[in-house]
Amino acid sequence: MLRLLICLLITAAPHSSSAVAGRSRVEIKVHTGGRKKKGLDPAARTAAAQLLHVYDDRLVFESTDRDGCLVVERGSFNTEDGSPLCETAVPVEEAVGVTKPQDSFPIVGIYGVYALPPPVGPVLVVMRASEPVLEAAAHHMQYERVTKLEVIPLRRGQGNEKSPEATHQLDMLCGSLAAHDLFFSRTPTADVTHTMQRTFDMRQRVAASAPWQCADRRFFWNRRVSSFLQAAGAHEWVLPVMNGFIDVRRHASGDGSDVTLVLISRRSAERQGTRLERRGLDEEGNVANFVETEQCVLKEDGTGQAASYVQIRGSIPLFWGHPPHMRYRPPFQVSQDTARNFHGLSLHVDELLSLYQQRVVFVNLIDKQGDQGRLGQLLKNALAKFAVLKRRWLAGEEASMEDASPISLGDGASSPLGHVWFDFHRECAKKRGGWVNLRKLEEQVQDDLGNHGFFALPGRDEKPVRMQAGVMRTNCVDCLDRTNVVQTLFARRILQEQLEHLGADTDGGTKGSALPKWLEQPFRDAWSENADAISLMYAGTPALKGDFTRKGRRTKTGLLKDGMNSAQRYWLNHFIDPHRQLAIFLFIHGELSEGVADGGSDSESKDRNEGTGALLSAEVEGAQGQQRYLHSPQGAFSSASLSHLSYLAG
Repeated sequence: MLRLLICLLITAAPHSSSAVAGRSRVEIKVHTGGRKKKGLDPAARTAAAQLLHVYDDRLVFESTDRDGCLVVERGSFNTEDGSPLCETAVPVEEAVGVTKPQDSFPIVGIYGVYALPPPVGPVLVVMRASEPVLEAAAHHMQYERVTKLEVIPLRRGQGNEKSPEATHQLDMLCGSLAAHDLFFSRTPTADVTHTMQRTFDMRQRVAASAPWQCADRRFFWNRRVSSFLQAAGAHEWVLPVMNGFIDVRRHASGDGSDVTLVLISRRSAERQGTRLERRGLDEEGNVANFVETEQCVLKEDGTGQAASYVQIRGSIPLFWGHPPHMRYRPPFQVSQDTARNFHGLSLHVDELLSLYQQRVVFVNLIDKQGDQGRLGQLLKNALAKFAVLKRRWLAGEEASMEDASPISLGDGASSPLGHVWFDFHRECAKKRGGWVNLRKLEEQVQDDLGNHGFFALPGRDEKPVRMQAGVMRTNCVDCLDRTNVVQTLFARRILQEQLEHLGADTDGGTKGSALPKWLEQPFRDAWSENADAISLMYAGTPALKGDFTRKGRRTKTGLLKDGMNSAQRYWLNHFIDPHRQLAIFLFIHGELSEGVADGGSDSESKDRNEGTGALLSAEVEGAQGQQRYLHSPQGAFSSASLSHLSYLAG
C-alpha cells in the first residue's frame, strides 16, 4: 500500500521546465534534408535579420547587418579537433552561387556544434525563433527567450545507416535543449550574462572588442560549443546564451511613476548537473548549483533610472558528495585532504571577492547535527583560516595555511569574509516558534545588508550614484528550498530601499510587510517562480516550502505538495538523474568522452563514484548490494517512510 501511495505521489508532481509560469517547452526540430517545394517567402526574407541557406555541401549564413556571409562546410572538418571548417566575410554572390539551396529560413543565431557518434556525426544547432522577455532600451536591458531550435547534420550522405548510440545521444541532446530556458540579447551593451553593475563597467570594453569576449564565462552556456566560430575569427556570429530565469512584473501607477520589477537568475555552466550527481566544488574552484540572482527595479519615466541588487547561491565549497546509496538521505562523503579542500576553497572565494568586491558573507543554513553539522564545521574552520590569511596578505605580510588557526572571521571592518551559520530546521521548528524566527537571521546580517547596499543609476548613460560592495552567498545542502526562503527574505528588505531611492510609490504597505500593497503579491509570485525554475533544473521538481514564499505562511496544501515533490525527487535523483547528468554534460561540453559515454564519470564525479575521501556516516553498500536491496521487500520504496517524505531536505 505504501509503495502504491509513493508511486501516485511521484506521477502526480510535475517535473518539466514548462511547469514554471506556464512557459511552453522549447520546440526542437531535426533537419532531415531534401529540397523544399516552396522557397522562402519574400516578406520573411525582408523581415529577417539573419537567413540560413542549406546546401548539400555547405551552410550559408546571411545577415542584413554584416558584410559578407558565414560559410560552414558540410563534410569537411578540422583534422585536429574535428570541428567544421568555416569561412567568414564571404561575398553573398560567391557564398550563395547559382545553385538553388535545399532550404532557406530565417534564424535568430547560431548556438553551437556537437560531436555525435557516426553515422550522425557532427551537428550544428541554430536558434530559429525567440520571444521578447524584457524590452527596456533606456536601461540597457533587452532580453529574448529561445522558443525554437533546429539541429542540422553536418555529415553528408548518411544513407540508411543506423546506430543505437548515435540515436541515443541525439535524443539526449534534443531533450536537454528542450528542457532548458535559454536567454540572449542582440544588443552588445545589454549582455544577458552580466548584472546591471557589471554591464556599466563593461561598456567601454565592449566597444573595443568582440561582444562575446566580454561575456561572463560562468553564464556563457554555449561558450564551448561555439568555439569553432571563435577560432575562425567569426566573432560577430558568436551570440552568448544564458540558462536561467527571467521574470518581469510591471506596475502602472497612473501618475507617471510606473515601475517594473525584474528578477533574473543566471545559472553557472561550470560544474553543472543534477542534485545527487553534482555537489561541492571542483579543482578550479567552481561549485555545483551556482546561481546569481539579480533583483532590478526600473523607473519607467524615460530617464533610465534603475536600481539593482545581487545575491548568489552555491554548493558548500569543499570536496564532498554522496556515495552510491538507496537511502532517502544518503550519507555524506567528504575529502579529508586538507590542502586540496583549502586550495579549492581559496580559488572559489578569491573569484567571488574579485567579482563582488570587498566582502562576501556566507550564510549557511544546514543543520548543526549529524553529517550536515560535521560538514558545516569543516566549512567554518576553513573559512576562518582563509580570512586570517587574506587579512595578512592584504596587509603585505607573508603567511601560509599552517600559520592560520580557525578563529573568528571578524567583523566587516577587518575581514573580507563573513560567516553566519543559521540552523534553519532547528530554529524554524514549530516547537521553537516557527518561521517567525527567521527574524533572528535577518538581525544577524542586517549590518552586512546595509553595508553592501545596491547599485543605482540616476539615468541612461549617467554615472552610478550607488554601487553594491559585497554579496550574500547563501547555501543549504541543495541550495534550493531553504536557500529560496532566505534569499527572498533578503530581497524583500532591499526592495523597499530600492523603491525609496527611486522615489516610487511606497504607500499602502500590507500588515507585517515593508512592501506597498501593489507590489506584495507580484514580488511573492516572482520569487516563487524563480525558486521553482532553479529547483526543476537541479532536482527535477518544483521547490519545497514554496507556499511560504508565495503566501507568507505554511499551509496544509503546501505540506502535501512538498511530500509529493520529495517522493518524486527520490525517484528522479536515484533512477533518472544519472542519465540526465550525461545529457547535461553533452549539452554543455559538446561531446561525451569515451569514459563518460560508457557510463563512467568525468573528473568532477570521480570522487563520488570511486569512493575517495572519507565517509561521515554509514557504511556504503556495494553496487551489487544496492541492487539486491532495491529489489528486496525491505528496500527502496518501503524504506522511504512518510516521515522521510515530509522531511524538507532542501
